[in-house]
Amino acid sequence: MSFRTRLFLGILLGALLPLGALAYGVQHEMGRRLRAEYDRRLSAMGDLVASDLARTAELVRSRLATITADLSRDNRFRRAVLQGESESRRYLLDYAGEAMNLSGLSMLQIQDSSGRILSSGHFRNEFDRYQPELPALLRSRPAALTLVRTRTPESSLAAFARADSFRVGGRRF
Repeated sequence: MSFRTRLFLGILLGALLPLGALAYGVQHEMGRRLRAEYDRRLSAMGDLVASDLARTAELVRSRLATITADLSRDNRFRRAVLQGESESRRYLLDYAGEAMNLSGLSMLQIQDSSGRILSSGHFRNEFDRYQPELPALLRSRPAALTLVRTRTPESSLAAFARADSFRVGGRRF
């Protein structure tokens, strides 16, 4: 090998080694910064989702409280449930749909203590079906919203659900 070739390779090596070390350092630092930024954004999104869920839970709780307060004072509901009057039956079947639309909920079921559906707003023809597992699931998590999947006339519906109860004539609904 000639002197010129050795000199060229030495200068090339002397120039490429610091450039390679610099490129490695920059890549390492940029990766660390990007990971830190990703973690911050992920944490901020998690906090945002948690606050949004808490706000939704409070909104659903207040709307259900309004509905249960109205139902506990509703004489037509009382006659339909306790006395079984046939003319009040249609009112009972339609009640959940109307209350659901007025309150802005996407799902509303009124069940008795045995789990029999008395009125369903999202699927009117679901009345007299037994579904005791849904209230049991919702009562096991009283403070939080629970994601449930329920059927509708067209397909299934995924909704955040919460349970509330009221008494009419000594019976729990």
